Amino acid sequence: MLGFVLNVSREPVRPPRPPGEFVRIGGVVLHVVRSGPVDAPVVLMCSGLGGAWLSWDAVAPLLDDRCHVVRFDRPGLGWSAPDPRPPTASREAYRMRALLRGLGLPGPYTLVGHSLGGLFGEAFARTYPELTAGLVLTESACEPVDRFGRHRELKLRIARTCGAIAQRVGASQLLGPSLRELGVRTQSRRGVETADARHTHGAFCHGATVTAAMIERATCYDMAAELGMLRGGHPMPQVPAFVLSATGPRKDPAAVRRWREHQRLLASVVGAEHREIEDSAHLMPIDRPDAIADAVLEVIGRCGLGQRGDW
Repeated sequence: MLGFVLNVSREPVRPPRPPGEFVRIGGVVLHVVRSGPVDAPVVLMCSGLGGAWLSWDAVAPLLDDRCHVVRFDRPGLGWSAPDPRPPTASREAYRMRALLRGLGLPGPYTLVGHSLGGLFGEAFARTYPELTAGLVLTESACEPVDRFGRHRELKLRIARTCGAIAQRVGASQLLGPSLRELGVRTQSRRGVETADARHTHGAFCHGATVTAAMIERATCYDMAAELGMLRGGHPMPQVPAFVLSATGPRKDPAAVRRWREHQRLLASVVGAEHREIEDSAHLMPIDRPDAIADAVLEVIGRCGLGQRGDW
């Protein structure tokens, strides 16, 4: 197998252009997919670690009648260009704000985040409370905050080096899609991809995605610690919010209890209602898109958001 990979001299040509549009934000070209009425309440969806816009393929259609749904690829992921700077919670919150303004969407916005994307959603709400209509955190990251700064530069160098090697030897077109498939099989109850098959390979097959995912993994504890400091000086806005956590398939009872307690604590910290979602594992956008859509619509209903001209 190693010999086969090393004999691949370059990566194949990527598939045709994906749906959506490309917007330059802060010098980085981001891929964005929008759906739903342009004058409806705006819902911004932020994927988990290493994810892409298509991570929400099963959720977006459930909202398109009543919301203007915005999905995007963070730098280096999906079809967005890389950013030479490593991600931080504050930088990603600013990027989300700049993207929405660049699209001509004045807000307020409902933020929906899955896993690591939940961390960015909370950072946005605390940094820009006046632009936040509501928050839905789905299996949101609850990383320990005591690992801040531990070998950060070394971890970044390792992530970039491994990603560059994977791209150079042509392994990215195998590694990226394989990791996505493994995640779907092991972190969802359904175990079946719900994203459009025409786009999954193109979103995950290139070297930038592998590198960006590795960098996000290398810096997730630092970003969690950064969010912890942000909490100290930036209170949450008083808006409708939900924390949705899955009940399975963690087999270790102690791990189940710890995760449930972490999610309850997160709900308390952000002033949200905690809901445990049955028949779902970590990839709730695959297992229970209906539960996420219901929470989003409830947030919008509680806000009283109608057509944008009524705000």
